[in-house]
Amino acid sequence: MNVAKVQREIRSALRELADSRRAEGEHRYFKETIRNVGVSVPTCQKLSRGVVRAHESEPPEACVTLAERLLAGGWFEEGTVGLYAVQLRRPPTSKPLFDTYERWLHQYVGNWAHCDSLCTGLIGQVLVEQPALVRRVVRWTRSENRWVRRGAAVSLVIPARRGLFLDESLRIAEALIDDDDDLVQKGFGWLLREQAEAHRGEVTAFLERNVARLPRTAFRYAIEKYSPSERRRMMAL
Repeated sequence: MNVAKVQREIRSALRELADSRRAEGEHRYFKETIRNVGVSVPTCQKLSRGVVRAHESEPPEACVTLAERLLAGGWFEEGTVGLYAVQLRRPPTSKPLFDTYERWLHQYVGNWAHCDSLCTGLIGQVLVEQPALVRRVVRWTRSENRWVRRGAAVSLVIPARRGLFLDESLRIAEALIDDDDDLVQKGFGWLLREQAEAHRGEVTAFLERNVARLPRTAFRYAIEKYSPSERRRMMAL
């Protein structure tokens, strides 16, 4: 793959699809500043599928290289195309690949959409297959970077749906419980919600034990899948 050429082609395609009104609306939708041209995520994913089909004979690592260039460019849609292309190709999981994803999170991620795409779509899959790496994810809770802290929680969402990493999930929630960033709160609330599917008793005990400290945003996220009567009881605590 001529990565520079493919990057230029993607950028050109996105410019042709650009919608200034959508771009303005997205600026209001995201609380953080993004550089965008106004192309929807489904359209970006369609472009990703086209890139993957055009280069299906290439090794999946080529898409990782492409994604790095697209993320480094700083444009929201280009990063979206790159991350989704890697998800489609599913490169073999390894510690070096995890190192790359971790570096992307620290270096390139600047909005919740890219954070969630990277962490749920890519990092979570590595953790399922390389569970020892979860120790590094837990340490992300100490970062000054809001996206790294959110990433600590949302990286475990996919494993949580398989019933994995309960102890680590509760440690992450405990570490983030006093975080005043609402997107971090929503992140670990989301993680607790997914863990509650397989580990309802343990999650409920955690919520009851920490109800006085838990941000209500995280608390409400965590009990979304409880029955109406359970939610009423929990909200009354």
